[in-house]
Amino acid sequence: MLFRRREPLNWKQRLRVAAWPARSWRRSFYYMVKRILRLRASPHAIAIGTAAGVFVSCTPFLGFHILLATAFTYLVAGNVIAAVIATWFGNPITFPIIWASTYKLGRFMLGQSGTETPFHVSDLSAKLSTYSLRTIWPIIEPMIVGSVPIGIGCGLVTYIATRIAVAEFRKRQEARLRARREAASAKIRAEVVAGIGKRPS
Repeated sequence: MLFRRREPLNWKQRLRVAAWPARSWRRSFYYMVKRILRLRASPHAIAIGTAAGVFVSCTPFLGFHILLATAFTYLVAGNVIAAVIATWFGNPITFPIIWASTYKLGRFMLGQSGTETPFHVSDLSAKLSTYSLRTIWPIIEPMIVGSVPIGIGCGLVTYIATRIAVAEFRKRQEARLRARREAASAKIRAEVVAGIGKRPS
């Protein structure tokens, strides 16, 4: 398996790494990119799966992103592994930006702008702790509405970028393999010629 750890993590370590990477965010980002680029599927399937994962990450259904990304990607015949990896788009750094953006846009789309105090991420956590749909619905509703255009936009950009990146990655891989085959063939030809030249006349 690609990038297998020497010492597998237990469930507590996996949970911690899922919430916050063990190393830098930059290194984790490149790790995810490499995993997506090395997937065995068509560029379109990988791109649509990645786009689906990013789209779902823009929704407020925290805790269900992987499940929703898997289901949606299966319906559109995308790569499910790419979708699951791409849900990493929603992380502790991007969630405050995503939630605030979807909330504000959703309120604007629902015609609720200026009718309530500004949104803060702490408001969402405080109301979620009450486990009351009536309490959290005024926040969740605009976030759901606002997540659709934002998710579509992010997903579209992700699809285009991923499809181009996968195609270029495979083109470079094919070029390297072709160069290795040509070098191996040239070496064999040189050895054959050298062997012929050493034969007694």
